[in-house]
Amino acid sequence: MLSPNEYITAISVYADAGLIGTFGGSVNYFYYIQKHDIAFKIANFITAIFIAFFVGVVAYFFLPDSQDRAGYLMLLGFLSYKIIDFAEANSAKIIKKIIKKWL
Repeated sequence: MLSPNEYITAISVYADAGLIGTFGGSVNYFYYIQKHDIAFKIANFITAIFIAFFVGVVAYFFLPDSQDRAGYLMLLGFLSYKIIDFAEANSAKIIKKIIKKWL
């Protein structure tokens, strides 16, 4: 069982990773609406932020501990929609390959 300080540290790490990802996600949203000449919508912006936060937290665990991690998290936040699309389309194949290796 984790101590209260360990919980705070874990939440802090997750929040940091997610917030760094949201920076990339917000840049992507503004880039997209500028490129396609679309009006800003707060609901779409908040959705982009939540998705980038999720991708940032998940990606944190796959990235090596290095000084470049923040840059990768921002880039992955920027690419968050494409990453979610890829995961949705290929998750069954990936899981089957993992299971075959374990069995």
